[in-house]
Amino acid sequence: MTDTSKYDLFLKELNSLEKMINSFVQKNNELLETKKVLEKKVTQLQNENEVLKLKIDELEGKVEEVLNKRADLIDNNNISDIDREALISHIDDLIERIDYHIRS
Repeated sequence: MTDTSKYDLFLKELNSLEKMINSFVQKNNELLETKKVLEKKVTQLQNENEVLKLKIDELEGKVEEVLNKRADLIDNNNISDIDREALISHIDDLIERIDYHIRS
């Protein structure tokens, strides 16, 4: 083999390696951008999760209040059986609505 053919072969190999490196650099840049987007999305979802946890805590507190009021009203013997059943039914409906909102 002559020196020029070795030189040409070496240049071809070098060009091939350069193309591969450029391809890897481009893929790396794309992956970094994707990673940044995903990290932003994770942060956003974590913030939304915290807000939802606070809402759940608030609704659970309201449910607890309703249950306490229900217990107080039922324990109070001043209401008739018909009124008591209507009140229980109404409170059960409210609890179901609150429970539905908590699960949504």
